[in-house]
Amino acid sequence: MAISSSFSINTPLSLSEIYKFIPYFLTFCLMTRVTAEQRKQVLVTLIGAGFLLSLYAIYQFFWGFQNILDYLSQTKPYPYAEEFLARKRVFASFFSPDMFAGYLIMLIPLTAGLLLEIAPKGQFLSLRAPKGAGNLILCLLAGLALITMSVSLLLTKSAGAGFSLLVAFLVFSALLFAYQPHLRRRTLLAAVIICILIISMLAGIIITRANYFLDLNNPQNSIIQRLFFWKAAVRIIKDFPLTGVGLGNFGRIYPNYKSLQAIETHFAHNSYLQIWAEIGILGILAWLWLILGSFRAGLRNLKVGHGQSYLTIGLIAASAAFLVHNFIDFDFFIPEVAFHWWVILGITSALSSPHRQLPK
Repeated sequence: MAISSSFSINTPLSLSEIYKFIPYFLTFCLMTRVTAEQRKQVLVTLIGAGFLLSLYAIYQFFWGFQNILDYLSQTKPYPYAEEFLARKRVFASFFSPDMFAGYLIMLIPLTAGLLLEIAPKGQFLSLRAPKGAGNLILCLLAGLALITMSVSLLLTKSAGAGFSLLVAFLVFSALLFAYQPHLRRRTLLAAVIICILIISMLAGIIITRANYFLDLNNPQNSIIQRLFFWKAAVRIIKDFPLTGVGLGNFGRIYPNYKSLQAIETHFAHNSYLQIWAEIGILGILAWLWLILGSFRAGLRNLKVGHGQSYLTIGLIAASAAFLVHNFIDFDFFIPEVAFHWWVILGITSALSSPHRQLPK
């Protein structure tokens, strides 16, 4: 990032953007160094917050939209806001339904991993077991959170997030199958059932939004506009392949590369293309190296068998969901979504060391 700033088309803007990323790196480093008990508390807090936000989203769907519509009737709302409000797409406290969905698809597999971790072979049902009552309560709350977040994801009506979650659970199932041989039959059965449920959810979203997706003359059609954004990003990369235009400058230079039919944007709606366009080939390679390093640490933990394998699988699947969604959106540049990924990345990276395991 610092190197690309030297070649930035707007150095002050790039430097200000670098400052925004410093908390992410500090969060990542902190998560690799805090105690195992503290990391467990962090994960439970993240899931608890997701549960509360999901409850709010469900409230929003049934009762909250009318208050928002009454307020917006007195203003001139952004057209995209009109679209998701008209279709009752929940967004909780986030900027948009897609951002909220990008947040949920990380927490859902993470919650599933925690649920499996605290409920091995039904031992959590024994109140006489060590921490039995506490584990029972935690298990019930995690199960309720998983259901609530899944319902909220459905109410966002985000097809891209639904597809990303499908990929995440394929990763989750593949890792369970590979590293938990005694659960292979159950894993296959559960994977089939979950995939059917997610595909059904996707089909429902696509059907309910079919008119929107197929209206190619609609200037707000997200599919067509994304294609325009990606083409512009590729043109920028061709002109600045090595150094990029500088962090935060995609939106500044985009008008010079946009198609005539494209709308204005500050994001490429593909974080990989935008990172390459902004900080060059070295920047995108460094980001990919960090991601691969985290995955290797997680897989090493599964292979060596230090423990917490279910939770490790949940962490890897959560990160996979985030990374897949970034092919069609810009979660990496949205603090309220990206922050959670950096936390997950740091915890996953730390789990390869035996003395850093989460407490049971």
